[in-house]
Amino acid sequence: MQKAVQYTPPSSSEPNEAGTVSLCELPVPTKPRRGHALVSISHAGVCGTDLHVLSGRGTGSLITGREPRVLGHEASGHVIQLADDEDESAKQSIKIGALMVLQPVGQCGSCRQCRDGRYNQCDEYFSSFIGLNVNGTWQSVLEVPLDKIHPVDRYSGGQSPPADWAALAEPLSCVLNGLNRLGHLPGTSRAIVAGAGIIGLLACIALRRRGVARVTVSEPNAQRRRLVEGLGRAISGLTACSPEEVAKLKPFDVVVECSGSPAAGSLACEVAGNSGRILLLGIGNVDSQLTLEPLAAFFKELTVLSACASRYTLPEAIGLLGELSCIDGLSLELLGIKKLPIEEFSKGLQLMRDGQASKVLLRPQRA
Repeated sequence: MQKAVQYTPPSSSEPNEAGTVSLCELPVPTKPRRGHALVSISHAGVCGTDLHVLSGRGTGSLITGREPRVLGHEASGHVIQLADDEDESAKQSIKIGALMVLQPVGQCGSCRQCRDGRYNQCDEYFSSFIGLNVNGTWQSVLEVPLDKIHPVDRYSGGQSPPADWAALAEPLSCVLNGLNRLGHLPGTSRAIVAGAGIIGLLACIALRRRGVARVTVSEPNAQRRRLVEGLGRAISGLTACSPEEVAKLKPFDVVVECSGSPAAGSLACEVAGNSGRILLLGIGNVDSQLTLEPLAAFFKELTVLSACASRYTLPEAIGLLGELSCIDGLSLELLGIKKLPIEEFSKGLQLMRDGQASKVLLRPQRA
C-alpha cells in the first residue's frame, strides 16, 4: 500500500462549496498499461491551483464528477517500470531509473486548438488534466502516460537539476509561456511583478535571465518582501516594495500580475507606461472582477495578455533549473520553499494559505 492525499468533491455543484481532503492508503500499481510507465514520485508540489480546488473557488469549479481523486500536478520522480509489451522505441527513449518531470496538461490532439499547436487551450484540457480529473502526484507511485514524461537529462544540457529543483519545472514552464507571449523585452525595460509567491519569484528570475535589467516586486506581506531581498543577493537587479509604494516608482514597461488579486490587476493600467505590456498570470477566484481603465489603455496603447499553463516550455524550464541549482548562494530555502513528508500535508497547505511558504514540496513514501 502507499500513502496518498485524496480529495473528495462536495456532494453538490453549488459554487464555493468545498470538498474534503485526507491522508489515505491506496494500492500500489504494479503493472503499467502499454503506453504508460510507473513513476516513483520524489517531490510533489502544492500549487495555488490545489488551494483553489480545496476551497471550491476558482479552478475548483473545473473538477468534474463526485468520486474521490488524488490531487497534485507538479512532480519529479524516477521511472521504475514500463509495460512488458512496450514498443522498443519507447524503451530506448525512456530509461528505467531516469529522473523525470511531469507534464500534466490534457490534450486530445484533434480539436482546432491542438491542431494549431495550442494544446494548452484544448477542448478536453481539464477532463484529462493530471491532478484535477485524473489521479495526481500526491502519492508514492503513479501510472503516467509516456507522452507526459519528460526525462530531465534530455533537456538539461549536461547540467541536470536535482530532484527537488526539478519539481519546479511545471510552474516555471507556466511562467515561461507567459513571458513568451510578451515577446522580446529590451534590456532597458523596467518590469514590476505583483506578488512574491513562487510564480512571482520565478517570474523575477526568468525576467532577469532574459535580460531585463531591473525587476521590482510588489508584495504586501513583509516576510515575502524579505524573501525577494534575500533572492536579490544571489541574483542581482531585484528589489521589493509594498503596493503602496508602487505608484511612486511608475511607469513600468512590463507589468506581470502573479497574485490573482483583483486590486493588483486593476492597478496595472495605472502603473504601466506608454506602450506598456501587461501579463496576467495569477489565478483569481471564480467570482473575482478585474477593472481595467479603458481610457488609460487607449492613450497608452497598452497590450494586455494572459497565459494559461505551459506550451512547449517545459524543456526550457528544465534547462534553466539546472543552471539555477548551480548558482552559489541560491537555494530552495531562499525561494521560500518548504519540504515536508506527505503525512504533514495539512501543515503544508496551511503554510501556503498563511503566506509562510511560497511553495511546499511533499515527499511521498510507501506505507
